[in-house]
Amino acid sequence: MLHHQFAKTFAPQDILDIFEMDVNTADGCMTATFHYCPLVRSWQKLGFSEEKIAELCDIAMDGDRGIVSQNPSLRFELGETIGKGGSKCVVRVSKAQ
Repeated sequence: MLHHQFAKTFAPQDILDIFEMDVNTADGCMTATFHYCPLVRSWQKLGFSEEKIAELCDIAMDGDRGIVSQNPSLRFELGETIGKGGSKCVVRVSKAQ
């Protein structure tokens, strides 16, 4: 139940729309899949290198890491990212071990 409640706060409808995001809480964890990133798209338009985009993406993810870190019972896992050349970003939040 915690992950369902967390998902509603982490990803309200406007965020779901902007990032073309899917959220799954069926497995007892929250898995958020971002299919589009306006940040990466903007950095690309500005002509930043792939390395710089990957660095900026990681910095931007610190916001998500920070949100999750406020609840010590949760763990943040970052999978594939658009900023590092992936086709999507995958964020998983689960109970801390």
